[in-house]
Amino acid sequence: MPGQTGSEKRRATERLPPLRLTPEQKALVRAYAGQEGATVAEYQRSRILQVPISRARRVPCVEADRLAEALAKLNRLGGNHYQLLRAVRFGGQFDPTEITAAEAEIDATCLAIKEALGRPGGRKP
Repeated sequence: MPGQTGSEKRRATERLPPLRLTPEQKALVRAYAGQEGATVAEYQRSRILQVPISRARRVPCVEADRLAEALAKLNRLGGNHYQLLRAVRFGGQFDPTEITAAEAEIDATCLAIKEALGRPGGRKP
């Protein structure tokens, strides 16, 4: 029917009780699903029912650890930016090389985020 949302179009409406795994087992299941290019649910369904994975759609590879590192870098940059602005606002002096170093950190952070998202390239100097 036109106007239906994705959840209204689903054929699979029944659920099984949750599967309990150790953190290591959960990481393995996620890794196996990623190797197959499937979501964890699609991977589990295909293995339990012994059928091929229903969709041939790739799941984007996002590296959470690398994104967390990039977020930490952005937080540090925000602190540095605040300190520089505060110095300028209250008539303080700052070293121009600090600006150059901050720009280099921004470039590196942008590149890290794009790589973690599976996208090539970064900011051009």
